Amino acid sequence: MRYQNRQVPKVICLSGIDGSGKTTLSQMLANEFKKKGYKVHYVWMRYNHYFTKPLLGICRLVGLTKYYRIENYRIGFHLFYKSKPISILFIFLKLIDTYIATVLKLISNHKNIDRGEDNDSSPKQYLSD
Repeated sequence: MRYQNRQVPKVICLSGIDGSGKTTLSQMLANEFKKKGYKVHYVWMRYNHYFTKPLLGICRLVGLTKYYRIENYRIGFHLFYKSKPISILFIFLKLIDTYIATVLKLISNHKNIDRGEDNDSSPKQYLSD
């Protein structure tokens, strides 16, 4: 009953490859929401491979992952387009991984708030990059 008067936080989660503009976009969104009077809590998260890592291992074993070298750099890529089931499964598992990581991060942040480590006890809007 402790949370009876609290609103459920709203979450925006951005996901994409390195250099695609997620941080820039999330900072712009956070600024716009703040200008409109929302309390914003920006959270940066490293992507976690809870379920996709085993799938990537299988792809490596069956030849759907290739590597090549340019000077001292090893570059890897996945040939998911060669297997529609693997492509679909990867997207589904990545979605699950992102959901799990986001929920764990939000739970951690709420515990910090409950312990008084965050001075603002009002509901927050979460923007996750």
